[in-house]
Amino acid sequence: MAAAQHSMPRGSPTSRVALAVVLGLLVYASLFPIRGWTLSGLSPWSWLLAPIPPRYWTVGEVVSNVAAYIPLGLLATWAARPALVGWKAVVAATLLGALLSGVMESLQTYLPDRIASNLDFAANVLGTFLGAVLGTISAQPLIDRGRNARWRAYIFLPHTQVVGLLVLLWLLVQLSPQAMLFGTGDVATLLGRDLVPLQQWFPSLAKPSPDARMLAELLCTTLAVVGIAMLVSHCLRNRWLQVAAVWLLVAGGVGVKSASQTMPFLSSGAEVDWLTPGASRGLVLGSVFALLCCYLPRVWQRRLAIMALALQVIWVNAFPLNQYFVSYFSLGRVDPFYWGSLSRELAVVWPLAALLWMLVGRGSKRAVTQPESE
Repeated sequence: MAAAQHSMPRGSPTSRVALAVVLGLLVYASLFPIRGWTLSGLSPWSWLLAPIPPRYWTVGEVVSNVAAYIPLGLLATWAARPALVGWKAVVAATLLGALLSGVMESLQTYLPDRIASNLDFAANVLGTFLGAVLGTISAQPLIDRGRNARWRAYIFLPHTQVVGLLVLLWLLVQLSPQAMLFGTGDVATLLGRDLVPLQQWFPSLAKPSPDARMLAELLCTTLAVVGIAMLVSHCLRNRWLQVAAVWLLVAGGVGVKSASQTMPFLSSGAEVDWLTPGASRGLVLGSVFALLCCYLPRVWQRRLAIMALALQVIWVNAFPLNQYFVSYFSLGRVDPFYWGSLSRELAVVWPLAALLWMLVGRGSKRAVTQPESE
């Protein structure tokens, strides 16, 4: 009886949250730049009857479209449990991928910068199917047998697993160039740099000296490191995990930033000097301070995370942009599947989402009431 109950299909609430995020990312990437809508005179379904393969296509684009939809299929099969399992889950997930891709391709008919393609549709459906098969195979050991739940319970406090998703998104946004290292939340770049006219209040900052800019980068990076480290730390079960998280977050962020320089659609060679003296000192100072804060009560770690992320967002929006950084975006390059542009948009939204979760999220508020453990 115990063995039978142990193998019963279980649900995965975390997978459902992750599925919603992936759906949003795919919609955004498919419809980017989400402007310039126009009636082209073509039927929104005309792409279905177009020749295969189309005149202009590359293997890289096909692989990108397959890979982009694999997470959708995998998470859909996990999220559907226990209502749908086995081949039913595979069919349902594949139909979801086909419906999403079909709608996106049809909407691209009205975007002059995008080209609807039946080859892209086929690649997306294939990716969803492969992900669904992988999700069905992995669901039993990861979800039904409780390994995934036990692993999460060993690391995270109850109701805080969403912080793992926030960390993955934080690493993703490091793919995009930033005016200051780890400087997310740059709303002013989208709405206009006069959003917080710091240079009007302090004219000396209108054209900051190299020393002033170095101090600004040091402050921004320090706040960003402390913010992400304390965001994660107050959700972990013991101090050893918190200390390890600081090292892993800094190493992961620097690693992703370094790797982005090897991606031709994210790097032009103009921003290879992202590790400035101010940024490197901010990494050291932020890491040391975050490690010391691992020994604070969780309630203070949460407060520090909120304060550090809020101050970092304000500072990024207030301090004048480096013209060297501005010139990079004047190049106007387009990247495959628009992941570079997507990561830049996510970099604006990410700290706001993290702050919102800490302020109103049930898990963040409950975490500070948990007993401390070594």
